[in-house]
Amino acid sequence: MRILLCSLSTPGFLFPMVGLARALSRRGHAVAVMTDETEASRYRLGINILTSGGASRGACFRTHLWAQASGCVLQVKIVNQAINEFRPDAIVAQPLTVGPFVAAEMAKLPIAVVGLFTYLWPDAADAEGTPRSQTQERRQWRVHEMHNLFNAVRRAVRRDDAPLDPYQPSFLGDLFLLRTIPELENRPDALPNRVHMVGPLLWEPTDAGVTAVRMRGWTDVIYVQHGRVFGRTSLWPLLVDVFGDSPYTIVATLDRMAAPTGHLPSNIIVWDRASQAPVLKTAILAIGNGNTTMTLGALTHGVPSILIPSGGEQMDVAERCRELNAAAVVPAAGLSAETLRGNVLAILADKHTRAALANIKAMLHRDRGFSHAARLVEQLAIMGTPVLRESSSPKMAIA
Repeated sequence: MRILLCSLSTPGFLFPMVGLARALSRRGHAVAVMTDETEASRYRLGINILTSGGASRGACFRTHLWAQASGCVLQVKIVNQAINEFRPDAIVAQPLTVGPFVAAEMAKLPIAVVGLFTYLWPDAADAEGTPRSQTQERRQWRVHEMHNLFNAVRRAVRRDDAPLDPYQPSFLGDLFLLRTIPELENRPDALPNRVHMVGPLLWEPTDAGVTAVRMRGWTDVIYVQHGRVFGRTSLWPLLVDVFGDSPYTIVATLDRMAAPTGHLPSNIIVWDRASQAPVLKTAILAIGNGNTTMTLGALTHGVPSILIPSGGEQMDVAERCRELNAAAVVPAAGLSAETLRGNVLAILADKHTRAALANIKAMLHRDRGFSHAARLVEQLAIMGTPVLRESSSPKMAIA
């Protein structure tokens, strides 16, 4: 079979798609990944990368532009061209790549979706008339916003509007790969039956940055992934104030911070890009905004986190980690050095958090990894019809 994978270009989106493409290739399928050529050229990915043929056109796969209808329309054009040239049997997309959904519909191809750590849309439990929570409000708002963007793109390529079913939206695809396991999902049986829980899907190229050799002699390592801040000022000056000249070794990746680092004390080590796995293997703590990649990395290595969410899926991810007793969640608004220091000391001393994380780490290491996800995509490509989930496993008891 021939599988075309379409990815946003930042490592947090691109690397899981490359890992899945490599797993599909090992199963004997022809694969290609469509993304922005500038990002793809940074790494040795070991897979067939299709690019749009020009930096200006490739910009439509950059993460910060995902919600612009004009860019999504350009994605449709580029993916249509790839379909004509590569002739795939199925397409794999992401929740924030709207163009491939429309292109797959136009070509009458089945489509799979590689999701995030948490499910972003309303589920069956939301339809039961339970009191509305902030999480439910976010899900309802999110599905309507995405639906409006989806239809704006459809209209631009002269297709009728798709009707909205908030519990089975069009952009769910024929197969949805949620990057968790049933034990970590708070209501797995409420998820639509096209949603399959396939584990973290974490993959990094060997040349992505820091290695274990460069970390010799580092002690009390705290991994910081600043990430993108939605509508707020950078927290970096506060982090430097709290940890500068402290007993900790701070390893920070700031590739999407978009703010100057200023003077750095000797115990703070900064890279634009870095492999997080070697750092997390020795880290005692991770600090970030709650994006899927860092959070799943910390859970997989049994590392406690302090999450400072500011938007996007970060709010849902942070909420889930707090329920699992795996992280402290600190609001970004009004955050002070004293509050951050207090949370660091508290979570490092919390025996219940360490016990919960040891349990989570053990469960995630029993996960089948990319092989399970690849088999599901393979089934979709062969059958061409939605791949439905059987009953879920029991939920983990939260410590």
